[in-house]
Amino acid sequence: MADELISKSDKARILRLDNIDSAFVMLFLVNLYHDQFQVCSKELILAICWEESLFQNIQQLGGPAVGYGQLERDGRRIANQHFTGDLSDFSEGRFTASAILSSQETSIRAISHCLAGLFESLGSQAAALNGYAGVRERPVNAVIPPRWKACESELQDVLSTGDALDFIAFENALRKAREFETSGPVYDHVHSRLWPLVDMLQ
Repeated sequence: MADELISKSDKARILRLDNIDSAFVMLFLVNLYHDQFQVCSKELILAICWEESLFQNIQQLGGPAVGYGQLERDGRRIANQHFTGDLSDFSEGRFTASAILSSQETSIRAISHCLAGLFESLGSQAAALNGYAGVRERPVNAVIPPRWKACESELQDVLSTGDALDFIAFENALRKAREFETSGPVYDHVHSRLWPLVDMLQ
């Protein structure tokens, strides 16, 4: 598509979507580094990462949160406390902002351990998800965890068939957590990031 046909707002959005990991990388990361299965599934982690950052291991635009799951300092502290088992440690430990931004593994592990810490302190998955979404501080965020769960359910359906991965069904599942265009230059950009030819060939 000719560059002059892309609106300024679309160009600005495209620039902010340059770090989307491919679907294959997403699945690899959650399969390898999410290990707190008593709290949530790998599909739920993927849903959270898509809703929070469109699966980009980045700094929040104009804010303090970092990583795939956009963890703020309190979330990083909770992750460290769960990881070390030391509730008296109020540092970020291995889950500092710079450590998360420099390591995909650390970013995924931070989300996994933050959710596990919330689960242990709050007593249920629903409470942990609400805590992660900040529902108590921002009641309008109450709509977010149900989106994560809807995305999780649809991803499980897409990934459980044993057939070749259905690209469009996978994208539609992601839209349950966070919408993105179905056509046009922004969609083309997101689609090409999700399904790069080199990853598909490998």
